[in-house]
Amino acid sequence: MDKTVTPSDKIANLLNARLRKERLQSEPTEKVISNSVMARKMLEELAAVVRQYVEAVRNLTVRRVTEINRNQSPEQMLKATKRKIYSETGVVSTMPRGKGQDKEVTIFKPGKRLNDIQLPYEYDLLGLVPVDPYTLAKLVQDNTAFADRRLLVTVWRDSDEEWCFIAFYRWIDGTRLRYISRR
Repeated sequence: MDKTVTPSDKIANLLNARLRKERLQSEPTEKVISNSVMARKMLEELAAVVRQYVEAVRNLTVRRVTEINRNQSPEQMLKATKRKIYSETGVVSTMPRGKGQDKEVTIFKPGKRLNDIQLPYEYDLLGLVPVDPYTLAKLVQDNTAFADRRLLVTVWRDSDEEWCFIAFYRWIDGTRLRYISRR
């Protein structure tokens, strides 16, 4: 009979292996473990880190996007989404086209509003890179019901290294598309 390994067992095994690799000195390590206040605090912090990763992964949705037309102008691509367009002047021309006709898109919900400093960390935490606007627009075009139920956003940097974003969402007066450069 095979023994079932729980996620907690796996985490403990990974932690044990990593701590062995660290080659911590025995005496100070024992002092930390023996000190109930320090041990409790350390375990709380470890559990919080594990919780952070679990929460991040729990909010992932993956969708396959096919037949992305990267030959369209940005304006044509946006018009194909059949969304009302609200944009800041000049931002459309900064949108990267991306590569490939087929892509897998991973959508995540961070659970809080992210600023420019936090955003790259969130992508890095999940092992993701922002999808290009053409791919996201094609996802919206092919899956309108899915896109109407959630805010879909991607980001890029323009030539001045300013963050830009495109956001698709449903509003009271219908569906909207908005892209704005934060300057």
